[in-house]
Amino acid sequence: MTWPVALDNDYGTWSAYSNEYWPADYLVDKSGHVRAVHFGEGDYSGTEKDIRTLLGVTGAAAAVPNQTPTEPLTPETYLGPERLDTSRYVGSPLVKGKAADYTLAASVPTSSISYGGEWTLNGQIATAGIGAQLRLRFQAEKVYIVLGGHGTVGVDLDGKPLPAIDVNADRLYTVLSSNTERNGLLQFSFSPGVRAYSFTFG
Repeated sequence: MTWPVALDNDYGTWSAYSNEYWPADYLVDKSGHVRAVHFGEGDYSGTEKDIRTLLGVTGAAAAVPNQTPTEPLTPETYLGPERLDTSRYVGSPLVKGKAADYTLAASVPTSSISYGGEWTLNGQIATAGIGAQLRLRFQAEKVYIVLGGHGTVGVDLDGKPLPAIDVNADRLYTVLSSNTERNGLLQFSFSPGVRAYSFTFG
């Protein structure tokens, strides 16, 4: 890149915007006002249109292709009920807005999740309760999760333990980083109070 890129290593901007999403686009005009916001992947043509409007560029813009990987790579997976893709969820019926107990599905298809233990699902957040667990079957080289709060998340890959995640801030955490794409089953165990937002893959 030949232009300046702002870094937010201490999460100052992330926190100032009360951001809960990865990725998140905030378009700010020359007066410092937020003029457009988009959470998650996609809508690249819409973002391009908003940028052109703020710059005062007239005329039709060329279509911007959505190059977000779809298959066979597992797509971005949201965990709160507002954006959770129910076609990729298996297990106990989802309960919105209050604590409920879930039973992990015995079999989880590729690119799907299942809840176990106590969870509170509200908006775009899944908050862990007593005995909270989560299964994810993925197809990818790299797996990331956006978490918030404070606590620990234990991780097993195909029944073998991976390093636990020490949750100490609202941010993206690396679950798995490999040079080889694989299909695997991840099982997570959460400290009560930890907030889970989404998975992303590479």
